[in-house]
Amino acid sequence: MPDPSASKPGEDAWSNAKTAQYALRYADEVRAKKAVEAQRATLHTQKFKDALASLSARELAVYWDRFTTAGGASFVALHLSLPSDSVKPGSKVTVFGDVRDEKGGGLTSFEETSVVQLSKDDLFIERVLFFNPVKATGSFGVAVGRDVAAVGKATIEIPADLSDLIVSNDVYNLTVAQTPFDTFAFGGTKVVPKPALRFHANDEVWLFTEYHDAMTGAPSLSMRTTIDGNGKKIAGKWQPVQPSPLKGVPGHYGVGTTVDLSALAPGDYKIEFAVSDGTKTWVRTKNIFVRP
Repeated sequence: MPDPSASKPGEDAWSNAKTAQYALRYADEVRAKKAVEAQRATLHTQKFKDALASLSARELAVYWDRFTTAGGASFVALHLSLPSDSVKPGSKVTVFGDVRDEKGGGLTSFEETSVVQLSKDDLFIERVLFFNPVKATGSFGVAVGRDVAAVGKATIEIPADLSDLIVSNDVYNLTVAQTPFDTFAFGGTKVVPKPALRFHANDEVWLFTEYHDAMTGAPSLSMRTTIDGNGKKIAGKWQPVQPSPLKGVPGHYGVGTTVDLSALAPGDYKIEFAVSDGTKTWVRTKNIFVRP
């Protein structure tokens, strides 16, 4: 980082410092992306290709969304949730996938070894994807040895300004500094998505989105949560939001709240999370299931 006191006459010392800081950050992100891509092997096993084409194996729950790093690099974070009895935590499996654009053209594919992680009582795998179009469809699978354990499919469409809604019962602070392409890590906080959207009534359930704005200064936002289903509707009131600046990612803010499920009978519910800046309102919805 340059010393502001050493700047030449007429130069903006702090702008120079910021430029140098951006260059360092950009270099870090280039190295991080190369490291991710160096580990990727394209999908090549015919049995796995056939499994993605038929989607006849057990369901693999998928959640993915596009995010932007501090240096402006775009990436997609992918979360795959496995059936609870399919494999043990810590097991090495083969995870594979194929992503295509709206016309069916191939965008990226992969086939690689991964370690199954555990979040509460949910088994999952996460990875990073790089592709450009704003809308795409991905088919993904997990195999134990040569046997396909589960497959799933999802479509991504890039939202504006506010990310898709992550519903989670596992939110915690990271113990080490996050890297540029860490999946579902927001300024040092890890939010583990629950794509199956099944929760116990006593779970502490978080609703989380990422808001990004090129303007300087914290945005002025408000939010409202509505839960509807199973013969019951709970409509919250609009309330001010205290956006949480995401450390290391200027212009990005975490917007979220918890919801209480304890008064809900087992069954299906729609959660609607609305955020407004006074002139524009974004609405994100998810359908959850409250377990008996």
